[in-house]
Amino acid sequence: MKVNTDIKVKLEGKDWGSYWDGLTANAAGGTLPDVFKTSYAYVEKYAELGIFKELDGLLAENQFDLNNVDKSLLGLHQYQGKQVSLPIDANVIVWYYNKAIFENEATNPHKAPVPSLEPTWDEITDIATS
Repeated sequence: MKVNTDIKVKLEGKDWGSYWDGLTANAAGGTLPDVFKTSYAYVEKYAELGIFKELDGLLAENQFDLNNVDKSLLGLHQYQGKQVSLPIDANVIVWYYNKAIFENEATNPHKAPVPSLEPTWDEITDIATS
C-alpha cells in the first residue's frame, strides 16, 4: 500500500468450517473480496454463480508465464475453457501415523495391523475399528 497508495488491502480470516458458506453468501450478496483462496473443487460451482473473472486476457496482457504451472493443475482452475483461477499448490493430502503405537501392546491391545504404505479407506476403517 506504500507503493500503490490508491490500493487498500484488508486481510480477513475465517475458520475452515464457515469459509465456503461465507464465500457463497458473499457472492450472492455481491460483497466478494477482489482476491480470495478457493479450491478447484469449487471452481465450477462459483464460476456458474458468476463469481470469477476470466483471467486469460489479464494473464496474456501482463505476460504471466504459465509454463511453470502443471497443465493438469491449470485445467482444474478453468471453466468452459477459460482460466478463472490459478492454483497455489497441488492440494496434496498426507496421512501420518505413529508406528510405535502399533508395536506397543499397551497402546494397541487389539493388535491392529500396521497400515500398508498406500492404505485404502477400507483398510483404515478396519484398523480404526479393531
